[in-house]
Amino acid sequence: MRKLPSLKQKNGNKTQPEWFDMEAEKNTNVYVSGLPLDTTEQEFFDFMSKCGIVMMDEDTQVPKIKLYRDEKGDVKGDARCCYLKHESVVLAEDLLDGSIFRDREIHVEQAVFERKGDFNPALRKKKKKPKKKKNKSAQEKLLDWKEGPSGPRRAKSDRVVIFKNVFRPDEFDEDATLITEIRDDIRTECEKCGPVHKV
Repeated sequence: MRKLPSLKQKNGNKTQPEWFDMEAEKNTNVYVSGLPLDTTEQEFFDFMSKCGIVMMDEDTQVPKIKLYRDEKGDVKGDARCCYLKHESVVLAEDLLDGSIFRDREIHVEQAVFERKGDFNPALRKKKKKPKKKKNKSAQEKLLDWKEGPSGPRRAKSDRVVIFKNVFRPDEFDEDATLITEIRDDIRTECEKCGPVHKV
């Protein structure tokens, strides 16, 4: 008769942690190069926030951004930013790559993590066991559009979208009814994303 392996034997065959490549769809980090050498963390945070919510460290509640520095502690001109959602990475690549940051053109791309030397799992930082969360995290609440007693109240500026270069004022001199047509077109397109209160 074949003996079943004991629980002790099963637990003894645990595979050792090893290096793995992060899937692009799950990687919410962007790498930025070409920054001025006097860039501050606050400047970098404000600039990158244009494309989405920057993830906060759960323990320290500090934004997950990093300005790379040399041995002397001086900024090298490159940095990393971790977003809450992958869609922000795509947006940052589209909008910020090749843009001007304080008179300097910067390069923005999805961060790539490469192994340097042999991977030693013993050197990894041990993560604390996460506490059971009954409610949504503060970061997830920022993505919630619900308002009222059960949801956060968003500022009016967070609910307003401004379109530029939609028309030229002199066009209304030729046809005054054009404003109604433009307003209806904007409302129709915006309603594809949700209820529109006013145009």
